[in-house]
Amino acid sequence: KEKYPNLKQVGDRYPVSEKVDDARKQTLDLIKAYPDLKGILAFGSQGPIGAAQALQEKGLADKIAVVGTVLPSQALPYLKDGSLKHGTLWNPADAGYGMVWLAKYLLDGNKVTDGMDVAGLGKATLKDRVLVIDAALDITKDNAESLGF
Repeated sequence: KEKYPNLKQVGDRYPVSEKVDDARKQTLDLIKAYPDLKGILAFGSQGPIGAAQALQEKGLADKIAVVGTVLPSQALPYLKDGSLKHGTLWNPADAGYGMVWLAKYLLDGNKVTDGMDVAGLGKATLKDRVLVIDAALDITKDNAESLGF
């Protein structure tokens, strides 16, 4: 709210994140209902793709920003044409590394603690027996193709 005091959420989450066509249709409905819409945060691997398709269809890629969780190979054409501004995802190699690192760490007799450093991935937070490592992969038009998945 400090940086964007006029930013408002116009609706609840819509259950369309894993179906491209449902996400496309929901985005078209949002565009119609909110003509001043400036951005869409889409979850699930298909939500951003469907939203980007709706922007392509309406010629609004330069007016509405879509960001969300995507597979780089699927997002590439939308990133290149600007209908998808940015994507994010866990890098599968990093996820695998983190799990193996943690298993070895525990097998070596170490304890999991809040703020512990996971080599190569950064600090982890521990809350209610859930360990979180926030090392999301940023996916852009410049790197999506080179990621290989």
